[in-house]
Amino acid sequence: LFNADDSEVLDRLSSGEVGIVDLSGELWRGADGDIDPVDPQPFDAAITTAQAAPEDTSVADALTAAGIDPADPATAALLAILAARTGAGADELSSWFAPPLPTGDPKAATGDLTPFIEKTLDGVTVGLNSPVARLAYDDSGVSVRLGTGEALSFDRVVVTVPLGVLQDRSIEFDPPLPFSNRGAVSALGMGAIETVWLRWDEAFWDSEEAIWHAVGADVAIPTWINLRPATGENVLVGIVGGAAAADFAQLDEDEAIEAALASLSLYV
Repeated sequence: LFNADDSEVLDRLSSGEVGIVDLSGELWRGADGDIDPVDPQPFDAAITTAQAAPEDTSVADALTAAGIDPADPATAALLAILAARTGAGADELSSWFAPPLPTGDPKAATGDLTPFIEKTLDGVTVGLNSPVARLAYDDSGVSVRLGTGEALSFDRVVVTVPLGVLQDRSIEFDPPLPFSNRGAVSALGMGAIETVWLRWDEAFWDSEEAIWHAVGADVAIPTWINLRPATGENVLVGIVGGAAAADFAQLDEDEAIEAALASLSLYV
């Protein structure tokens, strides 16, 4: 999914051979049926206030300080959306660096992304299956030692490895990374997100809204994307993040399908 802040990537995608579709409309559903969209203004105001504080706090603490109960069904629905985007719960997210709630209709790419990737990598030599074991750098350049023992030299190197690789010290840096970088690496955490794709021969729903949110319902997957209006395919995509995603990941295939279908019973 892409939002308004992904405009550069969207422009590159749309200028190539990759199709882009709008996922328009939101459906908010409670146990008793459709409800009005949850107003994010109090949530946003609480985060703005917390970002002006002298010390960082979690999103959950920022909401509590503003008199908002994170367990309130409406607030919990907003937090589920945030978890589906970041992979972290309100007690783990920093209020100083909390990403904003998505606004506007998201967009999605359709078809094969290979043309976009090939165009982006035009003229670039790509080495696969080449794990890096050590980076030594000084004013003259960077020496890269691969796991095979081969050494390569470059003027500059951009490191974009996953956080877990840095935390496990899988790559040796010589000299060691600056203290500020090492502090950030140890303080940061990786989120957890699980995605479920379900296809039906015939749709059981007639909703034209693309994004579905569960409010006040005890379901395993609170956020769904309805691809039927944009693509004509009877496909629903469920997204769950944070601790709920970690729990969902422990399910076997039959249990996962059962949990997904139980979550969708709200919309039948």
